[in-house]
Amino acid sequence: MDTSILALLMVVVGGLGKTRGAVLGAILLVFASEYLRFLKEYRMLVYGLGLIACMMFLPGGLSQAVAALAEAARALHTWTERYRPGTVSLPRGKAGV
Repeated sequence: MDTSILALLMVVVGGLGKTRGAVLGAILLVFASEYLRFLKEYRMLVYGLGLIACMMFLPGGLSQAVAALAEAARALHTWTERYRPGTVSLPRGKAGV
């Protein structure tokens, strides 16, 4: 594959404007290249389909998807800590009962 196209794919798949995204994209594409070696001529077709899917479903690249998953995990952890059995304090009525 042409080196300039591979570098562009790494940045687009990883996420534009983010160094971590480019590194993620590079790792993914290197492993994908080795894993898809048996496809020979069809490997470029798979790359193209993957690029289209990435642009449609992950417009911010893999780095945005990883950041969103990390934020969801933090929110879930906060929620489970807040509502852990035995730690919820219910509001009391006017009489303090």
